[in-house]
Amino acid sequence: MRSAQRVVETLAAYGVQYIFGVPGAKIDSVYDALVDGGPELVVCRHEQNAAFMAAAVGRLTGTPGVALVTSGPGTTNLATGLITATTEQDPMVAICGAVQRSDRLKRTHQSMDAVAALRPFTKYTGEVNDPDNVPEAVANAIRSALTQPHGAAAVVLPADVLAAPTSAAIIEPKPVPTLGPAPADRIAQAVELIRSAKRPALLVGIRVGEQAPCAALRELLEGRGFIGGEHPVGGSNHSGQIEAQHRAGEQPRIELGGFDAGGSKPRRQRPPRRFDGRPAGERGHAAAPCAASWAAWCSVVRASTSSPSASPAITCGSL
Repeated sequence: MRSAQRVVETLAAYGVQYIFGVPGAKIDSVYDALVDGGPELVVCRHEQNAAFMAAAVGRLTGTPGVALVTSGPGTTNLATGLITATTEQDPMVAICGAVQRSDRLKRTHQSMDAVAALRPFTKYTGEVNDPDNVPEAVANAIRSALTQPHGAAAVVLPADVLAAPTSAAIIEPKPVPTLGPAPADRIAQAVELIRSAKRPALLVGIRVGEQAPCAALRELLEGRGFIGGEHPVGGSNHSGQIEAQHRAGEQPRIELGGFDAGGSKPRRQRPPRRFDGRPAGERGHAAAPCAASWAAWCSVVRASTSSPSASPAITCGSL
């Protein structure tokens, strides 16, 4: 079986549903393989459009969209879409054709160092020189795109590698492992702060807008009576605003602020996330609060019976 067919098989095995691209001579073997089946193909008018559409699918579904382009300008036209996907943490994979290996260092048509061109805009970029490495390279690109923080990954496939036969295949796709829970002592410390809080402010990572962390956070807030009834839930990206509300002695509320991965200085983010149980699907610039941490934290807090009496601001960026 040709390596081009293995590309399609690997993408399908990892649950990729859509491929966006512009056909070209150096990548047409993959387009030919798509005729026999695989993810749905959407032919675009420009490679930049293909990159943005692939990133949008990644953001909305959590499964990377794929941009399939040819060599030379077909590859370089992806640059804006790739850097946008990486900075916005939208998982996507670019599969780029290239000239055959014998022409790699010649001044021939569309010969270029595609890896060097794409590396500044992606989390991972690799070029395959052995047909047996094609499935693994594509799988590694998908895993890189899905590893926190999400972003763009690229694989460069020379035309002769795609045309060569291979027996290698991804037998059983391996999902990206989830991050483990926070240390028990940090969870216990957070629990004590919540139990003694009068007007707590939870400064959670921006990834809490995703479905699983959102549900866990809502369970925590409802379990302590912080939402429902007369307790509002607000959103803020500015620590000064939260501090002013505390000094003014306003009605107890939960402030949900999005902080960057360093946890030291708030940066401007998207509008506040909703906590009404609906999946959010947006992605921002911060590290993910682990769902396992939230679950462990919730289970401990639910068991507490103390009434709130103090008013600390709780920063949960390390959870």
